[in-house]
Amino acid sequence: MIWGGYHPTTQPEQTLANPDIDIVVRRQGELTFMEVVERLHSSKTLKGVRGVSYKSGGRIITNPDREFTDLNKFPPIPYEFIDVERHIKDYKFGERCIDYYISQGCASACDFCSEPIFCNRRWTALDPARVVDELEHLKATYDIDTFMIRDSDFFPNLRRVKELCRQLIEKDIGVRLTSVNGRMEQLSRLDDDLWSLARRAGFVEVFIGTESGYQAALDAMNKGAKVEQIEVCTRQCVKHDIDVRSSFMVGIPGVDAMEEVKRIFEAIHRMISVYGEQERLDHIDILLSFFTPYPRTKLYDTAIRHGLAPLNTLEEWGDFDQFDFKAPWMPQELYDLVLELERGYVVELRMRVWRVVPDLFGGHGKAGGAGPFIYTWSLQPQQDHHTDADSRIKTLTRLQISKNPGGSDRY
Repeated sequence: MIWGGYHPTTQPEQTLANPDIDIVVRRQGELTFMEVVERLHSSKTLKGVRGVSYKSGGRIITNPDREFTDLNKFPPIPYEFIDVERHIKDYKFGERCIDYYISQGCASACDFCSEPIFCNRRWTALDPARVVDELEHLKATYDIDTFMIRDSDFFPNLRRVKELCRQLIEKDIGVRLTSVNGRMEQLSRLDDDLWSLARRAGFVEVFIGTESGYQAALDAMNKGAKVEQIEVCTRQCVKHDIDVRSSFMVGIPGVDAMEEVKRIFEAIHRMISVYGEQERLDHIDILLSFFTPYPRTKLYDTAIRHGLAPLNTLEEWGDFDQFDFKAPWMPQELYDLVLELERGYVVELRMRVWRVVPDLFGGHGKAGGAGPFIYTWSLQPQQDHHTDADSRIKTLTRLQISKNPGGSDRY
């Protein structure tokens, strides 16, 4: 059995300790996997194959890494050998949407993320002409109307972005690009001309890893972003008629958990309010998850120092999920509140909200507008003789939700 991907790349020896796994392909797998298959087919050893770890004679052998390769050196994907229909889904912008990768890797160094380890902070992208040709082919052959861009970071090279937009406009192939991933420190610096160009080229939604509304948490992640950039990005998207999907992450080790949750809720409320001002609340999605320590990242080491029990086997890592991970430093009351919000109303939910009452920590928020749903959340302190006063643990009221029968729903 051959495994590849993020975890096997970061933990090849641990992965191979599983008796059912024989070979690990590390980092980019296109060339390595091909060479492994050729060696096995000709009954040759894997000695000298870069980017592979494997078992031999009761030992685990780890060969040197393979150099990160320009995507343009790889041949086009042979879609004719794939059951494309199995991969087509409907999405809010079209009925025939498919995932598509324009780039690979990430040059950033966020301390929670496995991507810098996987790609060694390298980034490569397909030439704009090749992208446009492939999108045109997929539309003509499989009637694809929407492409969900799955890049880890789409915007490092703005010259390439502009050229891609120009070619999409010139060809006028009539497709939409959704979930285009951008870092908020990048997007906050884009000028109106580029936003407008992207919209005319078919960009209808961006995905922003906002992560947190608490600056201390962003700094602990080595995110390189400022809280103020959240609203800058949001307002630019509203201005240029581009939807936002934004992800937040709760439970960063070493920061004040109560303050973190409070600031995240406030940031979500501000984003919703920006769209609410324009009566466009069905154009924003908010995703919420728990911080999940990944092997060999700096925040994994920080998590260990804050009480996380080390995970030493593949099986232990297999039972580890970002949507319900309970960190030992996370107060139970905060965990329960976030879990309820995440599971019930945020993850993969289009925030159809006209009125939000952010009654945070005893404050009184103002409601405005009317529409499909009314969300109310409240964090209220309560005296607890069993809790140390310095812990700042507070009892939280449950999230309440009611539905306006007269509300409209565009989807």
